Amino acid sequence: MLASRLRGVVSSRLVRRESNPEELTLEAIEDRRQLEHVVPLFVAFLLPYITYRGVLVLGGLGLIYALYVSPRWIQVTTRPEERNKISTAKLSYALASLSVLLFFHNRIYIGAGALAILAVGDALSNFVGRRVGGPRFPYNRRKTLAGAVAFWLGGTISAWTVILWNRPADAGDSAMVLLFYAALVAGACAFFETLPAVVDDNITIVWLAALLFWLLFSLEPFSLKPALIGWMTPFVNKMRLKESGCIRQG
Repeated sequence: MLASRLRGVVSSRLVRRESNPEELTLEAIEDRRQLEHVVPLFVAFLLPYITYRGVLVLGGLGLIYALYVSPRWIQVTTRPEERNKISTAKLSYALASLSVLLFFHNRIYIGAGALAILAVGDALSNFVGRRVGGPRFPYNRRKTLAGAVAFWLGGTISAWTVILWNRPADAGDSAMVLLFYAALVAGACAFFETLPAVVDDNITIVWLAALLFWLLFSLEPFSLKPALIGWMTPFVNKMRLKESGCIRQG
């Protein structure tokens, strides 16, 4: 009887310790916050099955979560200065994501790709940058090379996946072309994320990604293979001339 009571006391203390945000380190709060940052990615997989109104409903739920639920009830992902207040970072995340999805609703794969880069790329940049560290950029000592690479890789894979999921099957772009698009946009956003921020990067990153995807997809019909051949032809010709020159000299 006594042993069971002791076990109950110990387990209840452990639960309180884990759930009490006051006893969590800032590092642990940031880790949980980045997991929370990734969670909205599931919306990208629902987009083929919901209407414009459905996007509005999900966006409204995101705003309620950012404005009321998270700062009051989900404090394990809330920074100390945000508790019982409006989290401007979470609010900007919800508003920026919703605005991109609504604006590109007729080409929803663009909004989905942009959301993926923000959700996964930005979260991995924060997590890896803090946990791995390493060389920092001279123009912004808060950002690391490891974080930027993690942003690029995570953003590329996640954006490619959701674009494949949401892009119409008869659109004509091959999976490799879409991977090239995703890598290009994620790389640009990864570099932009290393710059000193003037505006909340939840807004700038998702909109930069959306505009770059829009630009790339507006080049339709576009074949990557002819373009690459055109870019590589001068280089190949120079190499052939050098080789022929070496053969003659020999």
